[in-house]
Amino acid sequence: MPSQPGIMQLCLTLDTGGLERVAVSLANTLATRHGFRSHICSVGKTTAQLIPALLERKVVWTELSGPPRFHLPTALRLAKLLRSQRIDVLHAHGTQPLVYALAASLLSPVEIVYTKHNSHDDLAFFFKRPFFRWLAASRVKHFTGVSDTATAMLKKVFAAAAERCRTQINGTGLPSRSLRMKAQAARNSGATNAPRIITTVCRLAPEKDMATLIQAFAKLREKRRNVELWIVGDGPERSMLLELAQRLEVRNAIRFWGFRGKIEQILACSDVFVNSSITEGVSISILEAMSIGLPIVATSVGGTPSIVQDRKNGRLVPPRNPGLLANALFDVLEDVGLRRAMGEKSYQSVVSNWSLERMVDSYVALYGVPTVIAPKAA
Repeated sequence: MPSQPGIMQLCLTLDTGGLERVAVSLANTLATRHGFRSHICSVGKTTAQLIPALLERKVVWTELSGPPRFHLPTALRLAKLLRSQRIDVLHAHGTQPLVYALAASLLSPVEIVYTKHNSHDDLAFFFKRPFFRWLAASRVKHFTGVSDTATAMLKKVFAAAAERCRTQINGTGLPSRSLRMKAQAARNSGATNAPRIITTVCRLAPEKDMATLIQAFAKLREKRRNVELWIVGDGPERSMLLELAQRLEVRNAIRFWGFRGKIEQILACSDVFVNSSITEGVSISILEAMSIGLPIVATSVGGTPSIVQDRKNGRLVPPRNPGLLANALFDVLEDVGLRRAMGEKSYQSVVSNWSLERMVDSYVALYGVPTVIAPKAA
């Protein structure tokens, strides 16, 4: 009987972020549903434990603890790991992991799949180093972008392999029925005196443009006082955002949760999900909110329009425009029927198009290895 294929997800770290959550979900499902020998490797040093805590026991996690920049000894350790663990497919998530995968493959031949998780230009390394661009075009079996914008960038940089570039939108797991019912009850409540909850989940970094969201929230509070903003996440802009909220006199209406596990419990208590980014691939946080059945208000950037349809499951607004963002939030919050319809459309869209199972099945097809169905627990 042939041995189980070995599949490894390669990330920079397992610190909190959408890319990392996707890689862990993929590794978990490959082990529990498909029966692969599933590994995940982080080339850098992970400082938070929220994402690693989500790993299934069947998934083997190895951390190489390399420095922030490319480090040849770390690449050599990765090559040794690939040989010792008999890895058949190495799935690189992000630019630096791809460089490590290519370097390691020179000593330990392995099939490589690469996913670009964002829509900004971070592939300059390959223009500056033609050898690595040639190596990628020669050795990467499939290039995937999580949005059409990301895929277009891949085709531009790796023109010699353009026919192997494709869009693969991320997927997310579906919540339990009880949790979804809880979310429906919160969303469908028509009580006029109940505070409405707006939630966002992201790293507090410049590309997320949380300053625009807080400015929009201040404008919204001029028209509707009984509304709160819940911000789940942390990052380098936290102090600046706290000061901005204080200056705009909305600090008492904003809850900064920091990084947290069980985000779905927070989403289930929310009325609308908001994303104010100035650049995105396809936000896993938006997909998670959609899976709960929330209407989405988001900026029309990157791959977001591929999952949020304006006036169907949410509202799309231009980036860096607090006034239009505030107006869109107000319109959704004021109409319980609209929230209900948009939320149901969000949920059905995930079920039909962007479930975790669909995403994993698509990647398994790209890996091109025999599927081994995991045995069910007795």
